[in-house]
Amino acid sequence: MTLVEVVTVIVVVAILLVLVLGGLGKVRERAEGIKCTSNMRNLHVSLASYLSDRKNWPQCPIELGDEGYDAWWLTEMTPYGIGKETWQCPSMAAKGAANGTDSEFKMHYIPTPFDENAITPFRWSTQPWLVEIGDNHGKGNLVIFPDGSVRSLDELMPKQP
Repeated sequence: MTLVEVVTVIVVVAILLVLVLGGLGKVRERAEGIKCTSNMRNLHVSLASYLSDRKNWPQCPIELGDEGYDAWWLTEMTPYGIGKETWQCPSMAAKGAANGTDSEFKMHYIPTPFDENAITPFRWSTQPWLVEIGDNHGKGNLVIFPDGSVRSLDELMPKQP
């Protein structure tokens, strides 16, 4: 093998590596988006089960942003199979937004506060049950509706030209 052939092989391999590694980032981002959507659907199922069992929406006694809010939701939904990882978007967790202890636990999905009437969460088909706290997937915050569908805010409210 000549030096020219060796250099050619190295250049071709380098180009292929760049193409493959560039595509892996997109695959990872897509997988995180799918996992985030799955988390929201799991939360939807657990909230629907809670409604069915208790005949009311969870009535969090703590205001959004106050200490204990996130931990209360974690504790309340744990009997329905919802752990810390379900409350957290993998994209945000990868950026260091996940926390280790229950006292420091931060949710990445915010439930809509409803009254105690079991019908209220189903009254409006476009009333979100949960909203993702950030645009973590480049399409706007994800929102889940009473029917279990997940859509992005950009899809719901397209930007005007």
